[in-house]
Amino acid sequence: DQTCAVHMYSQTTKMAFGLIVCQQHALEAIKQSHNTVIIGQAGTGKTFLVREAVRQLRKAGKTVAVTASTGIAATQFEDGETLHSWSGILDGRFSDHEAVERVSTQVRCSFGFCNIYK
Repeated sequence: DQTCAVHMYSQTTKMAFGLIVCQQHALEAIKQSHNTVIIGQAGTGKTFLVREAVRQLRKAGKTVAVTASTGIAATQFEDGETLHSWSGILDGRFSDHEAVERVSTQVRCSFGFCNIYK
């Protein structure tokens, strides 16, 4: 439960030195299937970290869904989409009951992405 402060650094630094210590901690947590929240100011390496995590997980044969809270954030990734789009609830037009039904019947759930308690 260690908190890391991610310092701003340039794209050149990221390419030259790879992941900084805090990113390495986050990457290990992700690879161990821990729920991980990646936050930080612009330019701190969030996208770089997610791309590296996705690359390593897919290389290891894992199925990875890249989701973001906004469409703009999702466009940073080749196959990124909003969590609402990925889950099937779209723009929130459904009742709570309908949303749970939509999410639980998505094809993705059959691949182990979903663990829903009704």
